Amino acid sequence: MVRRMAPSFWITIWLSLLAGLSEVRAQVCNIKVVTKANPDLSDIDSFLRSATGARRTPAEKCWALFYWVHIARRQTSPMIFHGVEVTDPIRQFNDFGYTMCSTVAGINCGLWHHLGFPMRFRDVTLHTVSECFYDGRWHMYDNSISAIYTLCEGHTVAGVEDLGADGACPRSEGRREMGHVVKYHCLTATSPLGFFTGADCARDLEQEARCFRPAGLKLRPYYNKWKWGHRYILNVYPGASYTRFYRSLGQGKEYYVPNGGKDPESVNPRYRIRGNGVWQFRPKITPTLFHEVVYDSLDVTATFQQIIRPVEAKRTGYVTFKVQGANIVTSQVIRGRAIRKTAEDHIEVAISTTAGRTWEKVYEAHATGSFPLNGRS
Repeated sequence: MVRRMAPSFWITIWLSLLAGLSEVRAQVCNIKVVTKANPDLSDIDSFLRSATGARRTPAEKCWALFYWVHIARRQTSPMIFHGVEVTDPIRQFNDFGYTMCSTVAGINCGLWHHLGFPMRFRDVTLHTVSECFYDGRWHMYDNSISAIYTLCEGHTVAGVEDLGADGACPRSEGRREMGHVVKYHCLTATSPLGFFTGADCARDLEQEARCFRPAGLKLRPYYNKWKWGHRYILNVYPGASYTRFYRSLGQGKEYYVPNGGKDPESVNPRYRIRGNGVWQFRPKITPTLFHEVVYDSLDVTATFQQIIRPVEAKRTGYVTFKVQGANIVTSQVIRGRAIRKTAEDHIEVAISTTAGRTWEKVYEAHATGSFPLNGRS
């Protein structure tokens, strides 16, 4: 069973004799690695600066955002928090990537707004899209099915009204049809009257043109479905390190945040967009570093051999470590080494995800001698 845990939690080790934890070296650093293939997703301003900063015109900036949003999400049931879809782009692109048409339309509205462009949220027939205003007109970028359309001149990105309008040109051999722009001028399709190349399901242009029937177009001037403010900063501290894997770590390690009580990837396992991050906290526990890596303690001390022990025999003490994950913590494993000389000695490990208000025991030693200390939650 997978449990969702808070991004920070406390681990307390209770001892009545002594316990030793393994020695591990660590380095303190907070590094951003940003390349042309990896935009800065630590916050919305950093993302926009790294994804669009080298672009000069509004059209170039919107094209760049269309590309990165396409890379960062898939078309499937969106993550629901507090009863609403997650439309914060930083939280989505770092933690989830599960969006539907209305979700990604809201994400686009938030990104365009932060670039200073007017935008609007549109309902069409059985679909939701968003538009951005620049160069004197509205332009529609559909990241739900990864579609961009142009006017018949092949350059200007079309708006919603253009997509549902009647039209004709040499591509349609002069035939005037509703949805002409969708059917014959999609830049992300196999061909006129063909199929979308970037969609996450088989979808043809003829079918999509029906979404933009003029009778089905609606504007929501009161609502843009945006949300932002999440920041993704590791804040690596002494003894901590983080490794991100953009793939599953294998059977038995399918850790996830439940979406409505279910695995969000189970709806569309073919997308394989789940990634795992491994946050490791391996404090170097010596007399000089003890108070830097320990959150709280009572009647225990550390030795230069990195052994935590009670200050006196037959006196119970504890040591508490505060562990903060990189983002969402879904499971944890606690490893160390313990020494229990007699059956009267006592060692146990408890965790708290409620800032110390409640505790759950995850390990209690029963063997004597020197042995591994392992806890899991």
